Amino acid sequence: MPGAIRTRLPRRGSIRRLRVNRPSTWWPTLATRQDEAFHRIWQALRLHEQFVPGAPAPSDWQERGSLYALCAIPLTESSGLHESLEPLRATLDELPFVHLYPGQRLVIPIQELGFIVDSPSRPDEISLDLIQEFLHQAEIPVTDFPAFRVKVGGFNSFLDVPFLDIHDDGWCNRMHQRLRDFVSMQPDDSFAYLPHLVLGEYTAFEDIGSFPAQMAPWRDRQFGEFVADRLDIIGISTSDESALPEILHSFELGHERGPAETIASPSKGYR
Repeated sequence: MPGAIRTRLPRRGSIRRLRVNRPSTWWPTLATRQDEAFHRIWQALRLHEQFVPGAPAPSDWQERGSLYALCAIPLTESSGLHESLEPLRATLDELPFVHLYPGQRLVIPIQELGFIVDSPSRPDEISLDLIQEFLHQAEIPVTDFPAFRVKVGGFNSFLDVPFLDIHDDGWCNRMHQRLRDFVSMQPDDSFAYLPHLVLGEYTAFEDIGSFPAQMAPWRDRQFGEFVADRLDIIGISTSDESALPEILHSFELGHERGPAETIASPSKGYR
């Protein structure tokens, strides 16, 4: 008969030691992941050769509808941010391929709703009736969000638009994910949502060249902060870029939580 089954155990010295730097349940916070994404975007800019025009064909916009609706957080007028941005805007304005948006159009987009038309027939179109339906569905979930602090800066750039990083402890992203449940248009999942403040757009295929070095002094600059206490549904004119955005509705943040809890406390590690 065969003998007893013997199990050969490795000697203690031959067992590879595993060094665990973080617990297996560790995962970077949403704010940390956003900061890393901003850093990667800036680094990737040096790997490309040219900027690309950021604006859609004007005729296409005008044919689709007179207003384009989106949910956005406006800059608070009393924060002094518009004044602190003037030196940066003056630097960008000297570049012939940069078109700057008027100060009134400086908002943080949260969720696009689409072209406002009478009878929607495409995924990126919406009617006033559907916007009203969206309001009824989103009212309580949105107003249940607390007001939160937003830090603006530094400077950054996609290939088609210059923008500013937004540091918000992840609240814009949470709001975006919540609003996705109520939109009529199919959300575009090609890119992960990242809160940012668009300054304008590039108007031509232009060599990137020394642009990153030229704008480097603005990269680590924080231009100020403000408390985001409302979310607006705005309509942007598709024919007159100088026209002020039309406010279709405003949600007051923190309404459901009461005055004592209207401003969110920053999470651990939020800078």
